[in-house]
Amino acid sequence: MILYLHDGVPTDEPPTMVAATVAMVRRQGTLVVGVSVGPQEHLERLEGIFGAADTLAVARLREVPPALGRVLQRAAATPTQAALSTQRSSAVMFHRVHAPPLLTARARA
Repeated sequence: MILYLHDGVPTDEPPTMVAATVAMVRRQGTLVVGVSVGPQEHLERLEGIFGAADTLAVARLREVPPALGRVLQRAAATPTQAALSTQRSSAVMFHRVHAPPLLTARARA
């Protein structure tokens, strides 16, 4: 599972490219959830990237656990989310594709 904390406005590549990468990772069996905490003025953009069902938009950080619990319950009922080995390799690949260079360098250290 990948939790992508996002404000709905990608700065490193176009939203369509981010959405295409999310779709590719999902096809490999990984649950990808877009999480936005705080003001929701870009919610439509976030839903455009992750889909409305896989977008968690909450006003406060303390609201993330119950909202995430609902997403996980839905995912547990979906048989396509069961491939753990695929999830692990996809998460590493997704991190390398989308992480800022500084974070990628730290992750390798």
